[in-house]
Amino acid sequence: MTSWGKFCLISLLILYTSVDVQGQNFLDSIRVEVAEIEGDTARISYLLDVIWENRRRNHQVSLELLKDVEAIQENAEIAFGKDVSYYYYGIIYKDIGRYDASEEYLFKYYDLWADRDTFRLSRVSMGLANLYSDQGLWNKSMEMTMQSLRFSEHVNDTFGIINSTTKLGAVLQEMNQQKEALRYHRRALAVAITNRDSVQMPIANSNIGLCYEQLQVLDSALIYYREAFRLDSLMQDTWGLVYDHTQLGRILHLQGNTEEAIAHLRQAHKYAKQLQASSLIALSQLPLGSILIDAGNTDEGIRLLEEIIENNDYNNGMKDVRESHEALYKGYKKRGDLTKAIYHLEEYQGLADSMLNLDISNQISDLETKYETDKKEQEIALLNIQREADAFRIKNTRMQLMGVGLGFILMLGMAIWLYSLLKKIREQNQLISKSLEEKNFLLKEIHHRVKNNLQVVSSLLDLQSEHVHDHQAQSALLEGRNRVKSMALIHQNLYQEENLKGIDVKEYLEKLTSNLFSSYNIAPDKVHLTMDVDPIHLDVDTLVPLGLVINELISNALKHAFDGRDSGEVHVALKEEGETLKLVVSDNGVGMPTDQAEALSKSFGYRLIDAFSTQLDADLSIDGGQGTSVTMMIRDFQKAA
Repeated sequence: MTSWGKFCLISLLILYTSVDVQGQNFLDSIRVEVAEIEGDTARISYLLDVIWENRRRNHQVSLELLKDVEAIQENAEIAFGKDVSYYYYGIIYKDIGRYDASEEYLFKYYDLWADRDTFRLSRVSMGLANLYSDQGLWNKSMEMTMQSLRFSEHVNDTFGIINSTTKLGAVLQEMNQQKEALRYHRRALAVAITNRDSVQMPIANSNIGLCYEQLQVLDSALIYYREAFRLDSLMQDTWGLVYDHTQLGRILHLQGNTEEAIAHLRQAHKYAKQLQASSLIALSQLPLGSILIDAGNTDEGIRLLEEIIENNDYNNGMKDVRESHEALYKGYKKRGDLTKAIYHLEEYQGLADSMLNLDISNQISDLETKYETDKKEQEIALLNIQREADAFRIKNTRMQLMGVGLGFILMLGMAIWLYSLLKKIREQNQLISKSLEEKNFLLKEIHHRVKNNLQVVSSLLDLQSEHVHDHQAQSALLEGRNRVKSMALIHQNLYQEENLKGIDVKEYLEKLTSNLFSSYNIAPDKVHLTMDVDPIHLDVDTLVPLGLVINELISNALKHAFDGRDSGEVHVALKEEGETLKLVVSDNGVGMPTDQAEALSKSFGYRLIDAFSTQLDADLSIDGGQGTSVTMMIRDFQKAA
């Protein structure tokens, strides 16, 4: 028997009691396969792949296999895979609520790659951000998320940038900045839909739903929660379904549908138990216990909530523990046990809302103390001067003259102090102005580079179309190129304008339509374009989805509206009506029969329009009778600052 085979046999005897029978059988089969693999590095690579695939389904098995990896590394005296082992330990320990161990291993990984690999540092920074947010340490989570975003931007890692942006939205939610968080999550959803990212789409929907729940817009929250549930069900993502069932349970209870809410929460609790993830068990168990108490099932609700507080494996943050004490206070009060009710009420009141609020309070307290101290010192100094002046005045004329002289000296000193202060302020203002100029320059450079990158993508699509002979594929490439160009125009206008956040919509639409007419080889004497656009500057976050919508609508008109006709007209109107922005794109073409409307509703272009309508909080209507007219009433839009 090889040394590795002996090692496996000994490991089986020692670790048998720590893994359930099914997990032990799985371990046996994996170790048999590993024993047949030639080479230590190949064995480690194989084991690391298996560990990552099973980290959520059976964390205990993954931890045992990580010990096998360490044994191979020690026996062979090699460091191959050691950094990956640290990272996997950190992620798995986080998922099961062993936060101290998770932080230790993630920082081991961080220290290995510090100042060497920015890409890896961005990933482990996000792992630490998630670790801190699981504990309710929002200030630490925000710090690590921003660090991850900076690393991702440094290496142009699109996935890392999206992931960091989504996390920023989640942290802002916990910091009670829901409207700002909603903007980040909507942007993430639009990107996920565009890239058909099946992992990020349910996450973005879930995050948007949570924002609406916190803003008390419950109907909208339920819509997004159900969509997240549908997507996770298609992917059979049990981990995501725990969150989906929990969120649906909470929102349905708030809407008065307690019976269905409890059913969802019980299913979430069941899935969490199957995953053996203590953090997920606590996630579903807290609202389930609270709602059971509200529904009259007091004994079961109290049992579940007491378990959250007493079970150290859950490793809950202050917020969860505080909410558990609050619910237990209500439960024991309903039961009539006033002693325990008062105990839990006192525990609830004694806990801080979060580490972030505590940090903020300390900072405010420090500033207030410093301000009061400076103020008192100034008052004392003024009183002393006044008292000395009175004493001089009472004594005699000579002393009065001396007092005047002293006052003059003090005034001169004050004047010198004021002059130095003004000089310092002027220097600081110059530094601020210089920093602002550098920031504007960098923003312009960023927009310029984004525009260049988008033009490269557009050129690549154009080149690709020359080598594609299928008409449908060529059409798809042309449409993709036009979409990229519509975004490139925005960034081109941004770095050419003084206002780096807003764009003149009329000027932008003129360039966009000119590009589309050229792209589809439409002669001006065949199709006449009319525009009625208000003089308005829109924020880039509004203009990107709006420009893509207009791109799709005009493209559809140029491709389909005038088949068999010698001439026609396309009309574009964008008007500000109170708190609403009204967009109308119409033509006097052949109209839209029912079968064509059904086909359009299934197209990728229409799905883009529908997604961006949701992002802009817009009502969309289509009239295909006399020609085709598409109207959007946009409620969520931002003008340039």
